[in-house]
Amino acid sequence: MFMFQLLVTVLLLIASFITVAEGQKNKPCCEQCYGEYDGCMFLCGEWAPPSPKCVHRCTTEYYECVHHCGGYFNCPVPTK
Repeated sequence: MFMFQLLVTVLLLIASFITVAEGQKNKPCCEQCYGEYDGCMFLCGEWAPPSPKCVHRCTTEYYECVHHCGGYFNCPVPTK
């Protein structure tokens, strides 16, 4: 499962570089999603080290939010 998540993250990271100009028009939407992701990760970090389950939940919520911004390729991939 971890390798699959890593593969998906790498593929999305590559795609985000390719479509970075496209993503600029969705910047406010993306920033809102990233802000929510950042807050979620902060709460996960309250119990160091953050549990993989908590990190997975934050990442999943981020991608669900990004989907509403026009798709996964329009927003940057979380870097935490």
